[in-house]
Amino acid sequence: MRCWRAVLPLLASPALAQPPPSRVFMVGIPAGEPGSHLMGEFTLRSPPLVNGRPSFSRGDAEAIWFAEGAWCVGRVERLGQRTGVMVSTDPRPTPDGISRWAVHLGPKGGAMQLSPAVRCLAGEEGAAAAAAEARELEAQLARLPRTVYIVASKMSRIRREFAGAYHVPRGGALVNRRLVYLREGSVLGGKRVSNNTRMIWQERRAGGAWFVGTARYAGRPMGGVLVVHDPAIGPDKVEGEWKIVGVAAPGATPKSTAAAAAAAAAGQSTQASGARASPKLVAAWQPAPDVRVMSGKAGKTALDRFKVEESIFVSRGAQHSYASNGRRAEGWGRRTAMKRSQGGPSR
Repeated sequence: MRCWRAVLPLLASPALAQPPPSRVFMVGIPAGEPGSHLMGEFTLRSPPLVNGRPSFSRGDAEAIWFAEGAWCVGRVERLGQRTGVMVSTDPRPTPDGISRWAVHLGPKGGAMQLSPAVRCLAGEEGAAAAAAEARELEAQLARLPRTVYIVASKMSRIRREFAGAYHVPRGGALVNRRLVYLREGSVLGGKRVSNNTRMIWQERRAGGAWFVGTARYAGRPMGGVLVVHDPAIGPDKVEGEWKIVGVAAPGATPKSTAAAAAAAAAGQSTQASGARASPKLVAAWQPAPDVRVMSGKAGKTALDRFKVEESIFVSRGAQHSYASNGRRAEGWGRRTAMKRSQGGPSR
């Protein structure tokens, strides 16, 4: 039973003639489309009023609120502002019943577009519609490949450390209602999984973006080393361009930048990695159009090709290192022989 102490302030609002619903449901956008990460159940907040109207939230990530003549759905950090991923100018006192919403298209367009399929419902009707969409989402997740491959055509420390085969763990673990993929050899809940386990996951608070990073950052916004802002239902369905973490700051040298970026890839600070980077260095996303997440036979073939190219790259680097060490050793030997011939100490 609802606590009347919480309801009385709502009834005192000039816009409300009766208590608002305790739950509302956003429905209508299929998984993988812009705004789909905002579908589902929202509960009445406590305290509920924002700008004189009731507000609703889902955890600490998303909310529904009223601002300057419009109902907004988006990140909870925007609460009270006239902005959101979905906006409706319907003036009714509560959002349930609204069926005219404009949806931000994100990377697929970057503008707002009316979506007649989106609705905000309450009561049994809303619960039934949300449950039907949840069942459809489960069916779609069941059809996704259980193995995907991260591949690239360029060589860098981050690309080499995170390229490989990733598998859905036994039981199909979810983060933010999407499948999680773990690096080959990892077992969810087993001893081999640690904070440094490589993972692929989707983050709702980043607008449904897909991330590649370590397990310690899974489920956090902007916590990976690779990111693509695309609401695709699976990482191999992504159409957008991946970005890779880099480090940038005024006056940063290429050496300190590379060291700090490598430390970020390993989930360390620049101090822990021994990099002498400026404390003002910050992570910055850089385009990585050569990075792809693939599935099936094509993905495995692409990964095999990457591994061959990587072995050649490493072999060339080792040969260069051996040659450099040889030249340094040869120089030291010449200096030692010269000093000895002159009767001086060898060091």
